[in-house]
Amino acid sequence: MGSGYHISPDEGLISIRLEGDVSLEALQTTLSTLITDTHYLGNLPQLIDCRGFVGPMGTELVGFMKFISSEFRPAALASVAVVIDPDLDATRTAGMIRLTSALKHAELFDDYNHALKWLIHKEFRSSSANAATKSQP
Repeated sequence: MGSGYHISPDEGLISIRLEGDVSLEALQTTLSTLITDTHYLGNLPQLIDCRGFVGPMGTELVGFMKFISSEFRPAALASVAVVIDPDLDATRTAGMIRLTSALKHAELFDDYNHALKWLIHKEFRSSSANAATKSQP
């Protein structure tokens, strides 16, 4: 349990996983490590999987949101899909809505497959359309 990430340029995706009782400080450390990783590509879409996350989302969120706005948001250039457990309590759901709203090009989902379809539609479909347009004489 905890938080971690995986950068997969071959698959064109960065996945971030939160599981269990993860403090916002630990999450901030994970995200800071991600955006300073030498393999990080801000133009890759991100899937943040928060199913099973039971960490704090109350008043602790204020400081974390400053980090999101000043450091993480400018580094995440592509679409971001945030997936939560459909049975998440109201306080954590509100916190995840606030977090998702602070990111550029982000959507909140309660279904993992729907989040993947959205990312494919937003990122890969437009990339292939742009490539096809550029290859035409």
